[in-house]
Amino acid sequence: MKRIIILIFVLLALHATAALGEGNRLIELEEDYINDLLTDGDALYILGEGQVYVWRPGDDAPSGLDIEPLYNGEEEGSYYGVVLLAGESGLKALRIAWDETGTIYDLALCDVALGDDGQAQARNIQSLGQPDVLRSTGYFDPRGACLNGKGLAILGDGESGAQLLLLDPEAPRDARLVDLPNWDYTLVPSAQGALLLDRSFEEKNTLLKLGADGEPEPLCQLTGSVITVAADPDTGAIYAASQGRVYPVSVPDGTPGEAFGAVPLEPRRAVVLKNGQGCAVAMDGAVAVLDPTAKLAEDQLLRISKDYTVSWVNRATLQYTVEHPEAPPVTIWSSDRVLEDMLTRSPDTDVYIMDAVRGGAYDALLDRGYLLPLGDSPTLSSLAGRMYPGMRDRLCRDGAPVALPLRLSGSGMGIGEGALAKLGLKLEDVPTDWPGFLDFLEQTVKPRLDMLGEERFTYEMTAGAFARALREHILTGYVYASDAAGRLPDYADARLLALLKRVEEIDFTEYGLPEISDDGDDFGYSYDNGEYLISLDLAYGFEDADSTSGTPLLLGFGDDLPGVMPVDMTVAFVNPFSPRAEAATAFLETLAARLPEQTLYGLCPDLNEPLRDPNADETLAQLQQAIDQTQAQLDAAEPVDRPLLEEALENQKQNKASYEAEGAWLISADALTKYRANADRMYVERPTWFDKDGTGEAYDLLSQYEAGAITLEKFLTEVDRKARMQALEG
Repeated sequence: MKRIIILIFVLLALHATAALGEGNRLIELEEDYINDLLTDGDALYILGEGQVYVWRPGDDAPSGLDIEPLYNGEEEGSYYGVVLLAGESGLKALRIAWDETGTIYDLALCDVALGDDGQAQARNIQSLGQPDVLRSTGYFDPRGACLNGKGLAILGDGESGAQLLLLDPEAPRDARLVDLPNWDYTLVPSAQGALLLDRSFEEKNTLLKLGADGEPEPLCQLTGSVITVAADPDTGAIYAASQGRVYPVSVPDGTPGEAFGAVPLEPRRAVVLKNGQGCAVAMDGAVAVLDPTAKLAEDQLLRISKDYTVSWVNRATLQYTVEHPEAPPVTIWSSDRVLEDMLTRSPDTDVYIMDAVRGGAYDALLDRGYLLPLGDSPTLSSLAGRMYPGMRDRLCRDGAPVALPLRLSGSGMGIGEGALAKLGLKLEDVPTDWPGFLDFLEQTVKPRLDMLGEERFTYEMTAGAFARALREHILTGYVYASDAAGRLPDYADARLLALLKRVEEIDFTEYGLPEISDDGDDFGYSYDNGEYLISLDLAYGFEDADSTSGTPLLLGFGDDLPGVMPVDMTVAFVNPFSPRAEAATAFLETLAARLPEQTLYGLCPDLNEPLRDPNADETLAQLQQAIDQTQAQLDAAEPVDRPLLEEALENQKQNKASYEAEGAWLISADALTKYRANADRMYVERPTWFDKDGTGEAYDLLSQYEAGAITLEKFLTEVDRKARMQALEG
């Protein structure tokens, strides 16, 4: 077993001048996560998952090296962790060895040789043994380290809080363990000795230095909520990043100087190259190397308000930062003020990224014509023209796009085809409306339940919880179907009353669902999309590759109210009062160019070729290698050992066949066919008084009905009255 110790998730901001300032660059890795980013003054070392990538000025792309050999240890029953360090002599590694009890029994410091064979090797290994202080302490779990002059500072968690292990490689047994008073610390490398950023109190961040006795001493109090701090390894100058800006800090008063760099995302750590050689930002598998001579002009900064963070959006933001140094993006982490901003014509935010359903803000802006038309952008207009009409209607006004969809997701009831086949039935046998579906459960499914096997009707939940889930699906489905038909939901509709009464009359304990659960929890949703007959939360978008094995149940309420496929969106749009609308539109175009293929498939009906996982061939090769190895063992096996090997071989072959059919595809042909068959019924959800959030006054009334406090008729009457009152109030 191996234990990987990584320095904390990194966004790197470097103050610099020449070597890395020869034009902006975007370095992209083939993986989505960066564990650490270091420098020895001349190179950037980017730590991914098991790889360290090295980039130097002038390189077209980083070279990747496998750091697996650094984890190899010789002691049986031990496991090893590695922390990468960077010093004047290049890349180093601290290797940590634990025994089976989780006790550190050896520390080793070594140089990392970057060989031409693609392997990183440990050279000049210096075993430090087990410091005496670790023999006497019950627990110490390292989570970061840096060079501390000629020594080493290791930040970790002890039994009662954060601790700092200070170690001199020349006298490792005499290491000291210092208790820290708070918990949220980051180590900051410095030529004057390691520094500590204490972020335990959001608006009172303190930068500490290690005194001669190893005890942390305040260096300066930092203004505001500082995310990260860096120290110039030559001059000792301090730089901080906060609110999307990087600036020098005056010591000891902590006063921020004029910002010299903008970061599009909240950084978690910073380092400064020797001699001020560059400014870089890294996140989600990408590193932006920026021209440090660019000067920030606050009135040109592009302000992005968002409540949606995902890898590809972060990469697109880094790309825009590289391509537009004159107006780099600064992120604001909330969209809560969007309606107020529009009413007051505030120019303070340029781009909003937000959920299109939650809170109703997007629809309010769309209906009132507040969103800036983007028809002058060929990129955005072309994309909008390719979308499903139901999607386009919610993103355009007067034929021009006003918003860009970044995420598309939906979920609802589903039917498991495998379970259906066990009943001797096909999809064609399942009714498409609610009255027929409830008859189907009672008259067709219930008599055949034994054919499904134990607990295969739906996810483990009580009969009462299943009945409640059906009520919620009926109510929300009715709301969405009514809205899609362009009319206010009529909760006094006799059809709705009849359906809810029917659910009330069905005894779902007869379907194998318990009346009371063993653990007292009576709620649950089925997240299995094919194993069970009825899934209550089937994801039917493409952005979740595992969500396509079930078939959506889009149940209607009559010829005038067919069922719909409700979906949720995250959208980006431009503030019409922004003085930087042109730059904001360019930012949306950068996002559009990076939309994930699964999202595009969900939006656009003209994409009909199955989408293969780019890692499928590598995975298939690994599966085949395992088959070949088992076959070789079987060929050489004694008769007594053959049955187990034959069974293992058959399982491996089945796994490979299953992967080839389904797992090797981001979007399989079968999933594509199912989605296209229903996508013309796509309905982008609008906020309603009775929606699927499961909270609010409507659900309070539902709980009163289920508890017997009010009748079903009274429940529907109250819901109808309050929903109409809300509609009149706008």
